[in-house]
Amino acid sequence: MNDDHHEQRGKNEAHYARQRDKLSHHRLRVWEEARALLRLVSKHPIGDAELRLQASKAAKSVGCNIAEGAALEGASKKKHYRIAKGSAVEVVAAYELAADIGETVPVDEVTQRGAAIASMLTGLIRK
Repeated sequence: MNDDHHEQRGKNEAHYARQRDKLSHHRLRVWEEARALLRLVSKHPIGDAELRLQASKAAKSVGCNIAEGAALEGASKKKHYRIAKGSAVEVVAAYELAADIGETVPVDEVTQRGAAIASMLTGLIRK
C-alpha cells in the first residue's frame, strides 16, 4: 500500500470516530457487549440449522434494538430495550438447547455475555 492509501485510511477512521460519537447507542457499554455477542455467535455457529438461524437472528436483534432504543425516549426506549433483553436470553437458550442435543458449542461464554447484556439492559429499563 502506498502512503496516499494510508493517509486516506487514517482520514476515514478519524471521520468515522467523529460521526460515531454523535450516535447515542455508541455511548452505551451494552452496545459493545451486543456486538461482541454477535461476533461470538458468528464465530461459533450452532450446527442445527433451525437453532443456528434462531441464534443468529436473535443476536442481530439484540444490537438493532439497543441502537434503536437509544435513539428514542420514554416508553418506546424501554420497549426496545426489553426486546433486546429477550433476544439476548433467546441466544443463550439456543446455545443451551444445542448443547442438549450433543453439540459442542461455547455455552458458558454465550451465557456469560448474554447475562451481562440482560443485566445492563435491566438497568437501562429501570431508568
